[in-house]
Amino acid sequence: MELQKSSGGCLSLFDSTNKTIEAELWQINGRIQAQPAVLWFAHSIVLDVSTPNCIQFCRAGTLCGNPSNMTKKNGLVIPPEFSSLSASIVTTLKDQILHWQYPPEHRLTEAELCTLFGVSRSPVREALRILATDGFVKRMPNRSYRVKQYNLQEIEELYDVRLAMELFVVECLAKRSTPVPDDITALKRTWTGLLNGSPRKDEELARLDAQFHETLAQASGNRSLLRQLREINERLMLFRIIDFAKTHRAASTCHQHLDILKYILAKNVAGSRKAMRKNIEEGRNNVHLAIKDALARSYSL
Repeated sequence: MELQKSSGGCLSLFDSTNKTIEAELWQINGRIQAQPAVLWFAHSIVLDVSTPNCIQFCRAGTLCGNPSNMTKKNGLVIPPEFSSLSASIVTTLKDQILHWQYPPEHRLTEAELCTLFGVSRSPVREALRILATDGFVKRMPNRSYRVKQYNLQEIEELYDVRLAMELFVVECLAKRSTPVPDDITALKRTWTGLLNGSPRKDEELARLDAQFHETLAQASGNRSLLRQLREINERLMLFRIIDFAKTHRAASTCHQHLDILKYILAKNVAGSRKAMRKNIEEGRNNVHLAIKDALARSYSL
């Protein structure tokens, strides 16, 4: 089996029958983007580009089998174990960034992260590329990355967008003539139980709070809105946790959530919008102190 790089930026693979497989290639963070047929053939050779015009080969015996085992992520075809490693790194770093364990502009390097996770550069590069695409880090000219934490104005903007979306959600639900979804009834049981039950940890309450709002969005049937709300909630999670550390905030949230549900079930559009606005604005009013708290946490770690 022979491989050649054509002048047109394509890789041609010639097998024993002289059949040619050709696919256009791009250099993306040291990885080849191509058709699965090029990344997978009889001897399970995985192609990797570490420098321009330099093709390296590494045998991957564990990959022998069906090419469908390959994962396609953002246009890249990734072997299973590589995908698993990079996904694990993404999950860990994202959680640390969301909890402000890194201060704004903290520098992340491939070498540092390879040592930290005990892996090679390839999964680290892919993880950093995904985090940059998702807005958690930004790439610098020297091939390092810096953590992107939202400033006060950006967080205020997130609350503006969230408020607009959630007012739309409760209005849709209150106007709906169809029977109330079971999820809404379940939410009422959950928050009644939280109000009358034993105290919960701040982080658990924050996650239940996000789940409450996302469940309402899901019940509205607008999947694009739900996806955007989840992205915003992910970024606001630490501020929710800090907010729930305040005295009486848990009880206040329980009452507010039950009010929202009450007005939705009563088909009261104005009441549901007013209750939702009160719930979101109370959290927004604490954001200045929450940012100071988050910064203090990140620089003390």
